[in-house]
Amino acid sequence: MISCQFAAHPRGYADWPSISVRIVLTRVGAFGSVNFVIDTGADAPVIHEPDALRLLPVGYAAEWELALRGIGNTEVRYAVEPARLTFLDESGRATSARWSSSA
Repeated sequence: MISCQFAAHPRGYADWPSISVRIVLTRVGAFGSVNFVIDTGADAPVIHEPDALRLLPVGYAAEWELALRGIGNTEVRYAVEPARLTFLDESGRATSARWSSSA
């Protein structure tokens, strides 16, 4: 079973549920662990800037970007990279899971 943790929201809203994920950015050979916030209204899975800066190599250049709108209809642009995600169960073992998008 994949379990989640609850983290304090930076703006004081209700705690965010998140899951620990191992990620491999296959095109650039970068890898590491990140916590994904479980957001049922999200258009796509994204990695925010602090995690991206930690994972991506110096001099990284995106091949293309995606513009998404969040709370307050604010537009944010994200670099798009193919990735392999491995979800961790409550004991830290890798759990097979598949994510696909119709977008």
